Amino acid sequence: MAAESLPTIGERLRAMTITQKVALAIFCVIMIAFIIVFFAYEKQVFELLEPAVDYIRKSSAGMVVLGAIMAATCIFPLFGYGAVSMICGYVYGIPMGFIPAFFGDIIGASAGFCKYIFRKFGDNIEFREMSKAVSTDGIFILFLIRLSSFPFAVLNAYFGAMTQLPYWKFILATTLSTPRLFLPIFIGQNISSLADPTVTGNSRIIKWAASIAGIIIALAVGWYIYRHTTRRIERINAGLAEENEDVGGAVRHTRAAQYDAVINMEEIERIQDPPQVQPLVLPPQ
Repeated sequence: MAAESLPTIGERLRAMTITQKVALAIFCVIMIAFIIVFFAYEKQVFELLEPAVDYIRKSSAGMVVLGAIMAATCIFPLFGYGAVSMICGYVYGIPMGFIPAFFGDIIGASAGFCKYIFRKFGDNIEFREMSKAVSTDGIFILFLIRLSSFPFAVLNAYFGAMTQLPYWKFILATTLSTPRLFLPIFIGQNISSLADPTVTGNSRIIKWAASIAGIIIALAVGWYIYRHTTRRIERINAGLAEENEDVGGAVRHTRAAQYDAVINMEEIERIQDPPQVQPLVLPPQ
């Protein structure tokens, strides 16, 4: 049986129900409105945030709290993973912001991997194909999946509940992929520098441009790795399907040959050993 192809973004959008499309449109409108309001009241927003940010920086429990929030976003169905990564950069910058992000990432992924929490992914084509590829290609494909834009928290739950993936492979691929956190941390640090009222004019424009460019680069890299990963998954599973078909054909051919051999052997035995003719016995007169 041929491997199933993973749906494209266009196919996903066309497959959405009216309710889902309306919900997506409302979400997009809210996000656009949020961005407009943020830039319109940028100074007031930073003035509102700065006391809380300064308190967290000076608190001995600040990193623990941010790490715990980061861990919580790694457990499906909670979201906000990318936003909390940027907050780590906003509060602590580079490299210190990597500490709560890293430990929250690993602890949250481990919690989300629990095999008894979520069991609702069995009918999803994308996850089924992903499972077959991971079982065939091992840690490398899992590492690519971790780097891509697949939802982090959903993957934690899926790999834990719906696969036989060993924990050590899962956590190794997750740990190796954590350098991806530096980009949102850098974006958060860059936005934090805009809270300084002395940064004005061209300097402010450059910092905003760098932050927006960083977000675009993060999305583009995630999308590129996602497409590369899905194509690799399809190639792996297509090869696996062809291999199974070849094996199935070979088995059928072997069985047919064995059957023919048995028939031929029976024919040879019949010719070499013809049935004995019983003598005719006449009844007594």
